[in-house]
Amino acid sequence: LIACQEVAPDWYPFFLTALRTGLRLGELIALRARDVRLDGAGMIDVRRSVHRGLEGPPKSGRARQVPLTPSLKAVLSLRLEGLSVDGLVFPGPQGGFVTRDQIKHPFWRATAAAGLERIRIHDLRHSFASQLVSAGKPLPAVQQLLGHADLRTTMRYAHLVPDGMADVVAVLDEENGP
Repeated sequence: LIACQEVAPDWYPFFLTALRTGLRLGELIALRARDVRLDGAGMIDVRRSVHRGLEGPPKSGRARQVPLTPSLKAVLSLRLEGLSVDGLVFPGPQGGFVTRDQIKHPFWRATAAAGLERIRIHDLRHSFASQLVSAGKPLPAVQQLLGHADLRTTMRYAHLVPDGMADVVAVLDEENGP
């Protein structure tokens, strides 16, 4: 993110949103001002996605909500200033949907400037999930945030659970004694 601010500052809000929400690329592209609620703690309503230039429901077919971190809320509040409720949060140069090609080049510049190997934009979604699981957040909560229809999809991150099994069996000694 620091490198992005230096080499592609206009894209910083987009990539911060990707890293702090775990939204799929199509969901980021389809995000409209009305989907970002800045009241209270802040929330994004994930109601639509763009696939091959067409807007439709998210991949799971169900809407979901993703809370905003304080830093993302601050960045998005600036981004939404003067934007109509139907306005795209991250529009393309001509005002329509931004394309994968328009996104990948600044992304590659930012990752190269950060000294990272070339990764995919989708890896930002994996990073979001991995960070939550590594911090000990429950897999069903991560599933809900990612919009996975099946917990088995979210289970690919289970190996990151810190001392997961030790904590599970430790409760036996706590409740029953030696």
